Amino acid sequence: MSYCTVDDVEAIVDTDMGPHIIQGIIEEVDAFIAVKVNVASTDSKILRAISRTWTAYRVMLKDPAAKSREGESENRAENLKHLKAMYLEMIAAASGGIAFSMTSSPIG
Repeated sequence: MSYCTVDDVEAIVDTDMGPHIIQGIIEEVDAFIAVKVNVASTDSKILRAISRTWTAYRVMLKDPAAKSREGESENRAENLKHLKAMYLEMIAAASGGIAFSMTSSPIG
């Protein structure tokens, strides 16, 4: 099951890309999300937001004619920068932002 839908992505980005292509991108993005975020402990609304934002970013990268529907800027580069910053911020927040690793030496 995908975290977001084609309609979710099309609400963010105006593209001529077909729904089956967008769905394929959603599936790729969701696979990356599963690697970067502990999906079992993350709210489904957050996973949906990450998926749709990251997918919209990738759709805009693949379709040079795609435009943001969010009205951030008329400048395509600025819209891409904004989408990237948003999904990276959401991933960092969902993953806790700090990674802890085990050490081989005992504590204490």
